[in-house]
Amino acid sequence: MGQQLTITFEKETKKWCSTASWCPSSHDNDSYVSLEIEESDWDPEFEYTYTEKTVDGEVTYIAVKGDKWPIDEEEEKRKKDEHVQIVMRQKRDELLRETDWMSNSDVTMSSAWKTYRQNLRDIPENSTPSIDENNNLLGVDWPEKPA
Repeated sequence: MGQQLTITFEKETKKWCSTASWCPSSHDNDSYVSLEIEESDWDPEFEYTYTEKTVDGEVTYIAVKGDKWPIDEEEEKRKKDEHVQIVMRQKRDELLRETDWMSNSDVTMSSAWKTYRQNLRDIPENSTPSIDENNNLLGVDWPEKPA
């Protein structure tokens, strides 16, 4: 027998509410139903409900795999856009860190380097980034380092 997973449902709606080993109040009242399934049978991309089966007067609950969770396309786009912004800012921040030493009080930074660093700071406002299928950042015009 494989690893067991406890899943808990609201009794009134028969909707899944938890895959934790214990759901608050699930064992304290009749509002919840908890049951165990094989962990290998659980797929988080799907909704689950349960059915009741009575055998010799004893009620047994059986998990039933339903449809895939609906995809919120706006939320997926928001997450993707947020990820792209994070990737772009990480690269930009890395390039800025490489030249941070130039801003020390004992170093005179040339106007070319000041412009380069300012252009890096302006990247988020001046870019429309995206990521291709190979996870490469596109749509960002990175400034060239001065000689």
